[in-house]
Amino acid sequence: MDNRDVLRCLRPPVVHLPKDFLPKISDLPGELKTVATAIDEHMPGDGVRLTLLLAQVFPGQHLYLRKPDKFIRLWRNVIMRSIYDQGNITAHELSSLTGVCERQVWTILGEAADEQQGKQGGAEEQDG
Repeated sequence: MDNRDVLRCLRPPVVHLPKDFLPKISDLPGELKTVATAIDEHMPGDGVRLTLLLAQVFPGQHLYLRKPDKFIRLWRNVIMRSIYDQGNITAHELSSLTGVCERQVWTILGEAADEQQGKQGGAEEQDG
């Protein structure tokens, strides 16, 4: 057992409170109330439970949460390519729908096509 394993053993366990014992959002102190409210807006009913989990896993720590833009952008690009491939929409219309400039739409469509060709090419090489 290395030192990290020893430290993990010393960490108090995470307690998952039964529903009857979960506080109301309004009863949470300070930043916990803000976090629970934000989570609850997007995942109704889970705000307090998930906030208490975070507070136990990272007790007393100030967290810097990076923006998830990279992951959202990747998903958006795949969806844009999929819609474009179905036909009946122009790059200009995609630009208007997404708020992405038309030049960037063409870049995204080109990158998505290159990635798709790479995947197909890789599959052919494995078959051959």
